Amino acid sequence: MAPRTRRRGGMSFTVLGLCPRTGRVGYATAAEDPTAGWRVATAVAARGVVAVEAEPDPRKLALAAQLLAAGYGPTRILRDLSDDDPSLQRRQIAILNVHGRHAVLIGNEVTPSSDSVVAADHIALGHGLNSEDVLQAASKAFVASEADDLENRLLLALEAGRDVEPQRREMIASALFVHDLSGVPVVDLRVDVHDVAIAELRRMFDLYRPHLAGAPLIQVPDHKESVDVPDELAGFPRSMT
Repeated sequence: MAPRTRRRGGMSFTVLGLCPRTGRVGYATAAEDPTAGWRVATAVAARGVVAVEAEPDPRKLALAAQLLAAGYGPTRILRDLSDDDPSLQRRQIAILNVHGRHAVLIGNEVTPSSDSVVAADHIALGHGLNSEDVLQAASKAFVASEADDLENRLLLALEAGRDVEPQRREMIASALFVHDLSGVPVVDLRVDVHDVAIAELRRMFDLYRPHLAGAPLIQVPDHKESVDVPDELAGFPRSMT
């Protein structure tokens, strides 16, 4: 779908991803907001990952993490995040669990242009986009690197989205976070303020990555989900489940 265009603003986009082979879950994000690295997304080991963008709220992320950990599905989590939220129409919310189920909401007041690309193992979402090609490029890079580790796939996706519009001012903040099944972060890197934040994140990751070599992989468990609400979410703007 083509992104909606309203007034221009800072670009921000996030890629949520999972690896069925290893059970890892994580996200990569970049923005012109220096706080984005710690307050737009979170991941729960062996459960899933969630992002709350456009108007971030760490309290929403904390609630989503609790619900993911309890085994609730994305539709139920989106419903609970949306209840009694006066800022709902100004938010982008995306939830992806380890079963490949998802829920995405883009509020009607999110400005400027906003969009999402959803697949079985990843979600790319963002706002302030000049072109839908930003998210499409991120998604294609994630898919094309299927044989790679999740953490590098997420960073490749971030780089591909950035490179669609190299003439624009570089985003100043970025982050890369991946959980393995043990509950210990495999990667937890963040750039709060830098002239070329995604390039700096790549530099940090390339220094960090050799220390991950040989780390044991844990067998993927078959987690069950709690009872979820129906997929139909009447009244939610531009939601997909």
